Amino acid sequence: MKVIYSNEHKKQKRTIRFIYYTIIALLISILQVSILEFISVSSITPDFLIILIVWIALVEGRLWILFAAFIYGIIFDFLSNDLMGMNALTKTIVAFVAGLFYKEAKSDIQLSSLRFPLIVLICSIVHNLVYFLFYFNPSGASYINMILINGLASSLYTTVFSIFPMFMSVFRNR
Repeated sequence: MKVIYSNEHKKQKRTIRFIYYTIIALLISILQVSILEFISVSSITPDFLIILIVWIALVEGRLWILFAAFIYGIIFDFLSNDLMGMNALTKTIVAFVAGLFYKEAKSDIQLSSLRFPLIVLICSIVHNLVYFLFYFNPSGASYINMILINGLASSLYTTVFSIFPMFMSVFRNR
């Protein structure tokens, strides 16, 4: 017997997922601001919000995640000491790029293969290029040095942590 859901029911399920993802983003943002310094390597930290945004983009699609990523970026901007709107902008751009990889009914394949860390790496590099383009640099280091030292290292570190959700997806699909 096949159950047919109404549009209202689908909207309600999508709203519940949005609330669920937003709570996770809030928790990740709090973790990112308060605890992540303990796993930093030379002040380089992974960006768990990028991993979450890529995950949601591959599951839900581009249009939906653009709005959500903007909200998640604003939440992070409020919790951190960053320039207001900087993370909203960069996370929205990450959502757009990640949404380009969305394939309906193929999210399980993408999430449980090495495509997921590769997409996270691409999105993280784009994030850091945009972020450091607008970043005020009090140390006087050049843009290229900031991208190579901070941006690339952070992207690689974020990619390493994206392997854990990939394995979770592999084991969930078995």
